[in-house]
Amino acid sequence: MALVLTTVLDAVNTMLSSIGESPISTLEENTTADAAVAQNLLDEETREVQDMGWNFNTEDDVPFVRDGDGEIEAPSNVLRFTVNQINFQDMRPVIRGAKFYDAENRTYAFTKDLTAKVVYLLDFTELPQSARWAITLRATRKFYRRFMDADDTEVFTREDEQVAWSALKRHEAETGHYNIFNEYDAARPLRRASRLRYS
Repeated sequence: MALVLTTVLDAVNTMLSSIGESPISTLEENTTADAAVAQNLLDEETREVQDMGWNFNTEDDVPFVRDGDGEIEAPSNVLRFTVNQINFQDMRPVIRGAKFYDAENRTYAFTKDLTAKVVYLLDFTELPQSARWAITLRATRKFYRRFMDADDTEVFTREDEQVAWSALKRHEAETGHYNIFNEYDAARPLRRASRLRYS
């Protein structure tokens, strides 16, 4: 059987194995209570890690176009966005519900289209393998804490997590096309990752 990237089922089974539970064969309705907890925790960690902003889930100069009423729909998978204040200094766009809102002028109606740097929330299976594995091990450690007393097993899991985070940061450095002109942006997600990895 050919090897494939880590799936949600693989991740959940890794988490279950940390507390001595048997693997499951499906994530459908008839799953166990522990598996449901594991999947929810995996989802939480997937959102938290992606909110740091990585090369694989960040896009520059994303256009958001007004409709006939001047309103702009906000995609449901936008974690964060940043507009260039030089180009949009007469407004302060934020997301409220499913639309962009101009907090400066207190209206949903914009006078021009927006362009923003966007951090997206991607499905687990859209992530690179390094991110999937780092998230899996981060979620596994937290899952283990909920069910078991801390002992040498948790220390071993922490060591695995360190290796996984190093691989993720290496992937970020290799794919980000960073240089001396955007060094701060390159370092920012790495610093956040270092701060949050054992929270």
